Amino acid sequence: MLLAGALALAAGGAQAGTIELIFTSTTGDGVAGSGTIEALPGDMLTLEYILNVGAADSPVYLYQMSVQWTGASLVSEPVNNIPADWFQIPLDPLPSGPNIWSSGLGGSDLFGNPITPGSSHVLGASTVEVAATGTISLVLIAANSDDILTELGGGSVADEYTFLPGTILVPEPGTAMLLAIGLVGICLRRCRAP
Repeated sequence: MLLAGALALAAGGAQAGTIELIFTSTTGDGVAGSGTIEALPGDMLTLEYILNVGAADSPVYLYQMSVQWTGASLVSEPVNNIPADWFQIPLDPLPSGPNIWSSGLGGSDLFGNPITPGSSHVLGASTVEVAATGTISLVLIAANSDDILTELGGGSVADEYTFLPGTILVPEPGTAMLLAIGLVGICLRRCRAP
């Protein structure tokens, strides 16, 4: 199985790039353009999954992605944005579950056109509907120039890509608002008292 092989070979080639999730648009009042957004239940958020290959990293010749989320529901399946001149190839599915989307397809470079060190690539995008405060994270399997498969993410491999999840914050009622409601309740109770 591809994932087992990835874990077994994970010791090869430390990398220092990042995988970040950026909210690019919202139907609510939240300010898009970063990895953290304040939103209300029912808001629709569009986000991109971005691979930033560090300048000292190995070129990326293969990848497959899996998206996991809490506090939101997936409205559209992530679009797997395979680079130009790459092929879609079938790979072992990544873990699946009620809040996990996994692709059984990956992108593979067969023409010597990898994602190069010091560059970025938008791996995909999707839309989610907010339910509560939560996070959206990405698990990625990538291959470097030595074709050593390395699982990136989940904290299972040290000295690999740093994962920056998308964070959805649903604001709670303010303290002043709760105090005002309490005072109104006390006043109403006193008015009813004989």
